[in-house]
Amino acid sequence: MSSPSRPTHRLLYRGSLSLPDSDLTLDGLTFSARINAGHNLLENPLALDLESMRGRPTLRFMGVTSLKEIHMDDSGDITLDIHPDAILSRIYFENVFCLPSTSDDILGIRIALGDSGPDTTQIIVFLKSVSNGDDPKETLCVLSVARVTPMPVARPRLPRPDDPTPRKPPLVLFGKAPDLRRVASFNASNDLARKRKKISNGSILANLGSDVRLGQKYTLEGTFKIPSLPAKNPKVDASRTKEKDKGKGKATVVDDVFGSENLVAGSSSGGKRKVENKGKRKRDNEEGIVVDETLQETENKTRIKRSVVHQLTKHHIPKTHSEFKDIYHYAYHGVAFALRADMKIGPIEEQTMERLVLNHVGMYAGANATSSLS
Repeated sequence: MSSPSRPTHRLLYRGSLSLPDSDLTLDGLTFSARINAGHNLLENPLALDLESMRGRPTLRFMGVTSLKEIHMDDSGDITLDIHPDAILSRIYFENVFCLPSTSDDILGIRIALGDSGPDTTQIIVFLKSVSNGDDPKETLCVLSVARVTPMPVARPRLPRPDDPTPRKPPLVLFGKAPDLRRVASFNASNDLARKRKKISNGSILANLGSDVRLGQKYTLEGTFKIPSLPAKNPKVDASRTKEKDKGKGKATVVDDVFGSENLVAGSSSGGKRKVENKGKRKRDNEEGIVVDETLQETENKTRIKRSVVHQLTKHHIPKTHSEFKDIYHYAYHGVAFALRADMKIGPIEEQTMERLVLNHVGMYAGANATSSLS
């Protein structure tokens, strides 16, 4: 009775590939390792990783990658077989590896073993040519599997005994430090003389202002300059002398430079000022009287301005129009004057404001405004 033949391959994993963003799978895939006397499967990390995936129905498909972009270890001698009835898998792998291509890059299908993470093992499936056992002259193409490894780090070469002794570069390349300064100053003077010669050869207009040095004032050493006194106003001086002649008992009225109430000089309340109308801004009207303008009034005026500009644009009167400033001025002031009683109380109603703006724009803009109003 003849003894059974020993197996030449070991089954590592059988399953399919799950495609991203799709319910389809590439099934009928079998990963196997070749068994020979000179190769130990326990020392093959890729074979152990594939066997640890047993029980999982699918592996993650990562995409097609060029072999020039990765570093791989194909020493495990692991191959991939596709079942003849797995039509979808056969068609996909044939399109990737068997179709003619104009590029010289060798493509491979990248697969991840396990869940996503930094320690996840990734493999690459690529086409490899091997010799046929029956006919050595004939070559066969098989799907080989390799493990993707990190790129090797280039290490510096260790020194050799015959290498020259490294020396530190000198601080000064040639000559002494004073000589270098003298050479540098000589080069700078030559550059300045060359520039002056170039300017002298040019036109007279180019030489204008060439000797002027802005920001530098040449003064004699040891001189002391007294600052000039401010200019005196004869009218103010005359009024002050008259007030002094009237007597010391009468207080003088001094105008406050900040535009507030008049302060009496010498009074105890002269150094105190009332802080009122906080959060308001002041404006001067045509009669010179200071009027307080609240924030609510300012907001309402801003809304009126925007509405007027919007209506003028709708009636084909842009800012570049010759009469834009006049129409805008009269329309804005007319609406603001009509709503002067309600502007300080609270926000103006949108319908009331729009109605008044349309009426004023209609009066000044002509037929375009009346047609838009209707």
